[in-house]
Amino acid sequence: MAVVHAETSTGVRNEVAPLRALQETDTLFLLDTVTSLGGIPVEIDAWGVDAAYSATQKCLGAVSGLAPITPPYARLPQVNFGTSRSDIAGRFDLPLGVVRVLLCDLLMAGMIARYDPPDTEDLPDINTLQAVIHGLRSI
Repeated sequence: MAVVHAETSTGVRNEVAPLRALQETDTLFLLDTVTSLGGIPVEIDAWGVDAAYSATQKCLGAVSGLAPITPPYARLPQVNFGTSRSDIAGRFDLPLGVVRVLLCDLLMAGMIARYDPPDTEDLPDINTLQAVIHGLRSI
């Protein structure tokens, strides 16, 4: 579930604390703190937020183009990183772009490793494999 903590144009501030109950479910809780971080209290752990992101050009008043983010480290054991990014995005109901950023952050933090697929030159010839399978089936 993605929630905007505070919204610039309307001044709306959403109560986030009651959403801590999401920790008892399989729902990943993503919090947008673009407007609120640096201006009002943001209690990531107390509210049970799995992942949050912000931007430096709003309330923080810093240069634009930076995006502080807290990856969902607590939920990592639930993820099989042998799956594709799109599978992970579907599992956590997150946009693919957010998953890419989270995975890059985790990779840079040394919390996950990336393994490239083997070169196709190192794989057996498909025709040989098919011939073996055909031979085994005929036994």
